[in-house]
Amino acid sequence: MGLRLCGLATNNNFDKDIDKLSNAIGRKLSFVEDIQLETSTYDFDDGYLDVYFHDNWTLIIDQAEDFDLAKISDKSKAIRFMANETVMLFYLDVYENRKQIREYVLHEGEIKADNGIPLPEENPEEDESENILNAVGSIIGFTIFYDDSMGEFKGKRYKIESVVKEEPYKAPFYDSSTKASNPGNFDVSYLQWAKMNLGRLRRYFITFIILYFIAQFHWSLWIFMILFMLYLVINYFGIKNTFKAGDVNPGMILSTKPTIVAVCTDMSKGLSHQFPILYIFETTVPRKDNVKGNIIPTAALYSDNRYDLPFWGGFEPIPFSHATANATIIQEKMDSFSDDDISKLKNNVESSKSLSLGYHNLDIASSSWKDFPSIDLNDLKDPKKKN
Repeated sequence: MGLRLCGLATNNNFDKDIDKLSNAIGRKLSFVEDIQLETSTYDFDDGYLDVYFHDNWTLIIDQAEDFDLAKISDKSKAIRFMANETVMLFYLDVYENRKQIREYVLHEGEIKADNGIPLPEENPEEDESENILNAVGSIIGFTIFYDDSMGEFKGKRYKIESVVKEEPYKAPFYDSSTKASNPGNFDVSYLQWAKMNLGRLRRYFITFIILYFIAQFHWSLWIFMILFMLYLVINYFGIKNTFKAGDVNPGMILSTKPTIVAVCTDMSKGLSHQFPILYIFETTVPRKDNVKGNIIPTAALYSDNRYDLPFWGGFEPIPFSHATANATIIQEKMDSFSDDDISKLKNNVESSKSLSLGYHNLDIASSSWKDFPSIDLNDLKDPKKKN
């Protein structure tokens, strides 16, 4: 009988916070008994979850297809794996800092998915099971089945009391088929939004008055008022969707008068590409936050392009202080950023040739931008059409 092993490994120790683990994997757990790793790998039982904790890692032996790796890999790395020699199914699904960086699926000798940069442990001269066990070993520090110390590791068996599936966010003018790696999950305070956007509200009010008086001349002119009201409805849901389901990224204040903020992100639609950008925009933030060099949380939705290109066409971040004045919530969003997230932003700002408003493509020579040298997101045109 061939190897049959599946589960998840992360360099995040959940031993002290089993509730956080339950939330991340979407299962309510109750402790059953202490176990040994050797026993778990052979006595897999549906309805139970075998978890091993170490100072620097957590190992789960279970069918892990629907675990939320974005949550599990918060400020860490997580590998979901399967090596099933009975049905000849092998896969690796790797996340780091909430973002998927590698996906590999092989079934009956046919590659079903091969996205992202292969891990150092993926050796084409080794068999698939060996590569997967080595990849897991890179997290937990030893290779399952091949290390004498394997039996020394003790864990806990939990009974799965219930499975809690997180329903995808659905709202008008929002594509629920996509999901942010670090979603805002926050209901915006429109009073706070109004406070931070007084100039915009003033323009809305003046526009409303002008259109109202124009409409008095003829009933057909009410169409302009209707279109304006429709615009306000779309804008309302745009704000709501941004902070509820938008991607949360760190922003860096470049100047204070006016307030200019820089945010970097990857505009890629999938693992096969990397399209890093630095986006610089003018906004408003509370006076206490308006300090040059200060890091603030922002939320943004991505908009598509018209030319079926492998990257998003738009990205419009909004400071999280536009959604709430609650310092605790703001800090929670700040805590979701890794040191690498902050360092990458600062380095991109320092190395950027220009800090003008708009989009700036990054790492053009080494990223997927090299295949689209003429692309300017500030004035996106069809690259297939010659000027």
